[in-house]
Amino acid sequence: MVETDEPLVTGEFLGLFLVFGADIILVVVILAVAGVISSSVAALVTVAILGVYGGWLGLRWQRLRADSEPAQPDPLETLKDRYAAGELSDDEFEHRLEQLLSTEQAAKAKETDWETERPK
Repeated sequence: MVETDEPLVTGEFLGLFLVFGADIILVVVILAVAGVISSSVAALVTVAILGVYGGWLGLRWQRLRADSEPAQPDPLETLKDRYAAGELSDDEFEHRLEQLLSTEQAAKAKETDWETERPK
C-alpha cells in the first residue's frame, strides 16, 4: 500500500470546526442552560453539527484510502519488463504478446458489442 503524507485532519477542517462547529455548539449549550431553547433542540443541533464534520472526516478518509490503493499493473508493461530482465525468450515473449493482444482485442470487441446492444 502506498503511504500518503496528507493528514486526515487538515488545517481547513480544524479551522472550520473551531470557528463554526464548536462555536455554534457552545452557543446552543449556553442558550439551553439559560432556558432560551430546550435541551432536546440543543442536543439535535449538536448531533447535526458533529454529524456533518464526522461525515466530512469519513469521506476524506475514504478518499485518502482510495488514493493509497496500489494500481493494477499493466499486463503489457509487466510483459515488457520481464522480457527486458531476460526472464523470457524471444519466442516466449512473442507468444505471450500475441495472447495478450488477442485477449485485449476480444475484451474490447465484447465491450463494443455490449454498448451497441444497450437500449437507448
